[in-house]
Amino acid sequence: MVAISRPCLWLMIVMAMVATAIGMAVAGFSIDLMANPLLIAQGVVALSLPLWRKAPGQLEARLTTMFELIAMFTLLSILGALGTYIVAAGSSGYTDPALAAADIAMGFDWAAAYHFVAERPWLILASRAAYLSIFMSPVIVLAGLALGGRRDRGYQFLACFALALGLTLIAFHYFPARGAIDYHVGVDVAHMPAAGVGHIDVIEAARAGALGVVDPTRLFGIITFPSFHATTAVLLIWGAWPVRLLRWPMAALNIAMIVATPVEGGHYLIDVFGGIAIAGLAIAALHLLARIARPGSVERLRPLAASE
Repeated sequence: MVAISRPCLWLMIVMAMVATAIGMAVAGFSIDLMANPLLIAQGVVALSLPLWRKAPGQLEARLTTMFELIAMFTLLSILGALGTYIVAAGSSGYTDPALAAADIAMGFDWAAAYHFVAERPWLILASRAAYLSIFMSPVIVLAGLALGGRRDRGYQFLACFALALGLTLIAFHYFPARGAIDYHVGVDVAHMPAAGVGHIDVIEAARAGALGVVDPTRLFGIITFPSFHATTAVLLIWGAWPVRLLRWPMAALNIAMIVATPVEGGHYLIDVFGGIAIAGLAIAALHLLARIARPGSVERLRPLAASE
């Protein structure tokens, strides 16, 4: 597997920040950062991490790496979410009929699956917990990789995550959708999935040029196809695999998240397969890069001498 360098990742993030800023300006959006001073402080700390000197001890070095990996992931996630708003502003129409037809062709009855979950309170709780685990699992995986001395896999995970975000944004441009919950059973339901339907208003407002100021602490997930929950689940399983203590728990949790995604995410089943395919493409791209890159040793987080 190719070694992804720390400077390369930060360069990717800075380039993504510049592209996002340009896209926001073109789409007529602005960000009210002054209303979120804590976010500004977090951003300053994150961007200053590359300038920090390596801590002298092994534990300190791994803790520093852990905070940096999590900061990188947070920045990429925010930039990706802002990117969806930019893409939404330039999109048109909805592809729900085509996505629903794909489900039917596969023999999947979304409404039946929804009612099966909605009629079982215990299943609602379990599926919602699995679906919302996406907010904690990346932190656990990145912390485990850093503390376990697998900085190299942490960088590879983030590179795949960034690539998957880019591919997802491209697909979203061609397949905007209102979502399976709205298409199949409407929005006046006893059990509203965790993802809700707020994304529809966001898409409409972005297209109409009425979104204006975007609060980066209150961003909606507005992509239906492909499911980025499914993409992230596959990447988390792959990313955690080298850490023995995380391998099977993360596999079980993220498989559960994939299973919960159609109903709790309001996704068509084809969205899930699309998300899995995006993750596969991102990982395959990294392997391809390894094949064409100059052979070299993979960087690991080795014990650091006091002189480093």
